[in-house]
Amino acid sequence: DMAPNRLQKAKFAIADLIDHLEGDRVGLVAFAGEAFVQSPLTLDYGAATLFLNAMDPDTMSVQGTNLGQAIEVALDAFAETDRRHRVLVVITDGEDHEGEVDDAVERAREAGVRIYTVGIGSAEGVPIPEFDATGRQGFTRDADGTVVTSQLDETTLQTIATRTGGVYYRASPAGTEMTLLAEELTAGEGEEFETE
Repeated sequence: DMAPNRLQKAKFAIADLIDHLEGDRVGLVAFAGEAFVQSPLTLDYGAATLFLNAMDPDTMSVQGTNLGQAIEVALDAFAETDRRHRVLVVITDGEDHEGEVDDAVERAREAGVRIYTVGIGSAEGVPIPEFDATGRQGFTRDADGTVVTSQLDETTLQTIATRTGGVYYRASPAGTEMTLLAEELTAGEGEEFETE
């Protein structure tokens, strides 16, 4: 429901956001049914982009959506000494199959981490395609044989952003929301932590 697909659209959005940053450390957390640090916090935007480009569905060993764990892993990736000026950008359809979001968001709020959310996908819900080595094979089905759909959960994403002092944006084909998000992120006071 997003061209060329949700993952590629998210990767384009992240690359666009990185292009707008100046002197901010950036890290990447990939998630599906499990979450892991794809790139630790770094000032090396080239390295972060390299890790970003390496993301693909095959790197996700467990399918599903564990949004709560993604937030927890991202919070763990922040250095404990940096208590101020921490921001987490979550690009997702907002679905959560594990029910751990509330605790993770509360932890972020208590730690003073603002979460900005970017919703990607269709609110109406679309079938999840399956692919094999030769191309598209059909759609994902549950144990009963029913086609599984995935839909954008804007309510959850708006709640996450609001509870932590962030802002919710909906992904658009033009990607203008990433420019607005970059302006929002760079407008605040920064903290100098390294000089050359």
